Amino acid sequence: MAEQKDEWLEPLAGWLRRIETSSEPLQLIPPFIPAESAILMSGKAKRGFKSWLAFLMSICVASGKTAALLKPSGVHPVLFIEEEGARKPTARRFRWLEKAHGIDIAKDCEGRFWWAHRQHVLLDDSKWISRIASEIRDKGIRLVVVDTLAKASSAEENSATDISHLMRSIDRLRDAG
Repeated sequence: MAEQKDEWLEPLAGWLRRIETSSEPLQLIPPFIPAESAILMSGKAKRGFKSWLAFLMSICVASGKTAALLKPSGVHPVLFIEEEGARKPTARRFRWLEKAHGIDIAKDCEGRFWWAHRQHVLLDDSKWISRIASEIRDKGIRLVVVDTLAKASSAEENSATDISHLMRSIDRLRDAG
């Protein structure tokens, strides 16, 4: 019987050598958003500032343009999954951000800002994760924003088991890009 190689295992010395000789991870917006990471923004509910900041960061990453202290490292495709905001107020927020920061979403983010609004995405559903991972790979998406995690999941936030399952799904999305 042929010996099967365990590709998920490697000697520590080899892993250290491989990591130490690899390039530094990409910073989408240094030092705030490193690629290959999962970031959680939290704050008081219904203040709106988290969504505004997430919108602005996403516009900056997709356009490559600086806004306030947000200086993206380049132009990178973005997927924004918005499960909470109402249509008209959300559209107005984007237009206000465009005007305030001199960014034209249609021109500056063309083909790089992908939007899913109130599509009932569930990050703890394997079919949704496969579908999103496929889009990440196909479109070269480097930043995925989910607003809000509570609406995009059926997980009980106080259940370690539910949250662990949800985080493994998020890891699958991170690994897709």
